[in-house]
This record gives sequence, C-alpha cells and structure tokens, in this order.
Amino acid sequence: EYAKIIGDAEYFEIEKLARKAGRTKSDVLADIKALKDKGVLAEAWLDEQETTLILTEEVYNQYQEIKAQSEILRQQAEKENAADADLPETARAIIREGREYIKTIHEYNDDIPGVEMSEKLYRLESTMDRIVEQVRQNPSSAPELRKLMSYYLPTTVKLLKAYKELDRQTVSGENITNTKQEIEDALDTINDAFEKLLDSLFQNMAWDVSSDISVMQTMFAQDGLTPQEMSAQSGQTVAETENQVYGTTLTWGDGGGAVQAQTMEEEE
Repeated sequence: EYAKIIGDAEYFEIEKLARKAGRTKSDVLADIKALKDKGVLAEAWLDEQETTLILTEEVYNQYQEIKAQSEILRQQAEKENAADADLPETARAIIREGREYIKTIHEYNDDIPGVEMSEKLYRLESTMDRIVEQVRQNPSSAPELRKLMSYYLPTTVKLLKAYKELDRQTVSGENITNTKQEIEDALDTINDAFEKLLDSLFQNMAWDVSSDISVMQTMFAQDGLTPQEMSAQSGQTVAETENQVYGTTLTWGDGGGAVQAQTMEEEE
C-alpha cells in the first residue's frame, strides 16, 4: 500500500504518507521502522527529525551533506554571537536581523532560476554582508539601519516571494511576465539604494580622515616641513631649487599631475 502511494519518488514526507494511507503519523513511522528491521526497506532512511522517508542513496548523501553544512553554520553562528557579546543590544539586534535576512535572500536565490536574477541577488547578499560587518565594526551606526530592517528588507523579501510564486506558474501570460520584469527592475533600484546606504555608514570615518589630514598639513607648515617653507629657508624658490638640481621645472595643476620639463640643454 505504501509503495503504491510513494511510486517513484526519491523521498516522501511521513505526514503526507499517513494522510494518503488513512493512518496516523505514529502508526506509519512504526510500520516503516518495522519494515526496515525486517530488511524489506533495506535501502531507505529516515531523516533526523523522522519527518521524511528517504528512498535513494543519492538523496540520502545529499541530506548528510546538508546536515554537515548546517552544523558548520551553527558553530559559526555561535562563534559570531560570542564575538558580538560585548556590543550594545541595539547593534546585536540589527546584526541578528541582518543575518536572518541574508539567509532568506540566499534561500530565494537557490530557489529562483536564471543567471540574471542570481547576479542581482548575489549582489544584494554581498551588500548586506558588508552592512552587517560595518555594524560590528562601528556599533554606533546601528540606529541608522532601523528603517532598513523594518521596511526595506521586509518589502524586498515580499517581492522575492511574489517572484518565486510567479516563476512557478506553468503558463506565462502577459501579467505574469510584466510583473516579473517589474520586480527584476526594482531589484536594481534596491541594490543601488542599499549600496548608497552602505557608503553613508562610512561618512563619520571620512570626516575623521579629512580632519586628521588637515591637522597634519597645518603641523607640517608650522614646523617648516612643507615644500614652500623648506625652500624659503634656503633662500630659493621651489622652482629655482628644482631647476638647479635637476634642470627641470615642475608645474602642478589642479589634479596634481601636469608636468612641464625644461632641460638644461634647452636653456642654453
């Protein structure tokens, strides 16, 4: 009876099998285990949660690989959580939410076929990874991402859910095609906006760098370490010094790259 229900399927959910057989889930599990003990189902396995009957070695090996990868990811998450223990709660909450959204986007990327869509979603994953890492490095930036977590990302996931549903339809009508194209175009806008948001998180760093450079330049001038100050101390202009030593006059334009050379032979 079970064989007729399962047919050629490589795996089958126990609950679904019970429902079709008109039996309880516990009864079906007991039957499956009894059949395995008697060797009738020698090439069959139950998953760790006993929710699925796996009927081919290939699928079972895939399941084992996925389980091993999940364990690696779990250990990695534990290490990351331990590393984040000293961060403020606001930052930890943003990081947790961000990682969950990255995981969800990755799952949609696996489910939705097409190279173009995959590229858009990989780009989105990468940007989100960098945003989360920036929050870890600079926890004070966490409050700036509240709108990202409360609206932008949930709406993005909603669009991906709709796209996946549309892509599963066996008939592709005009409405389905147009809606899918709108979502694809929207992802370009979303990626641009998220990258701009990531760039804005470095604004304070840019201000600090500019301030440090400005202070350093002022100190160089005070200590006579700029080219103008050093040439004035020797009683010569920069141009005179260059011409005397190298037979060359250097003229720097706005971009710092315009060079005019005059050799000693030409002067003669």
